[in-house]
Amino acid sequence: MMNTAEYQVTYVSNPRAKSYILRVPDLRNVRVTVPRGGNRRRAEEFLESRRHWVERQREVIRRCVVDKPLSWSVGSVVWFRGHREIIEADADGGIRVGDLKLKPGQIREDLQAAVQGQMWRTAWVELPALVKRQAGLMGLNPTRISIRNQRTRWGSCSSKRTISLNWRLIQTPEEVSRYVVIHELCHMFEQNHSVRFWSAVGRYCPDYRSQEGWLKRYGRELFHESHRR
Repeated sequence: MMNTAEYQVTYVSNPRAKSYILRVPDLRNVRVTVPRGGNRRRAEEFLESRRHWVERQREVIRRCVVDKPLSWSVGSVVWFRGHREIIEADADGGIRVGDLKLKPGQIREDLQAAVQGQMWRTAWVELPALVKRQAGLMGLNPTRISIRNQRTRWGSCSSKRTISLNWRLIQTPEEVSRYVVIHELCHMFEQNHSVRFWSAVGRYCPDYRSQEGWLKRYGRELFHESHRR
C-alpha cells in the first residue's frame, strides 16, 4: 500500500489476472491488481505510466461530486430509460420523470428515495418480463429472476440458473438492458467469459460492444448518483 499526496494506492495480487489492472473507485483510492508472475516494482512502473489516465478518471468522479446536487428536487436531471430527464411537478401535486409518475401520496421529503423507489418498482415489472421474452427466444428457462441493488454489477447468473439484475437497468437504454439480459442468459451456456461465451453473446446481440461502451461511459455516473444519500 502506498500513499500519495492526493490518494492512496493499494496493490492486490490476483493469480487469475492476466495483466496489471488499474481501478479508481473514488477520489481517495487507486487499486492496482498484480497478476501471476508480476511484482511490486513492475506494478509501480505500470501505475506511473498511466498517471494521466488516473487523473482523468479522478476528474470524472470530481465532476460528479461537485457539479451535481446532493439531493434530488424538482428541476434535477436524472437518468431514466437512457435519457437525462428533468424531475417535474404536476398540477395535481405529483411528480413526473419521463413516463414515470408519482402521485402526491407516494412523495416524501426525500425526492431521491421516492423517485428511485418508483424506478425500482418499475424495474420489478419490466425486467423479469424482458428476461422471460429473451430466454424464450434463446430456448432457455431460468429457474428464478430477481431484481437487486448491486453496488458495482449490472447482473449475474448463478450455477442454479438464477438471473439477478440491477434495478438501475431501468435507467439505461432499452438496447443496453437487453444486452445485459442476453449476457447473463449466455452464462447458462458457458459459466465463464471464454471465446465460446462471447460467440454466443454476439449471436444474440451483434452490437454488444456498443452497449458495453454505453455502460463504461455512463455506468459510473448511475452508480454514483444512487449512493449520494
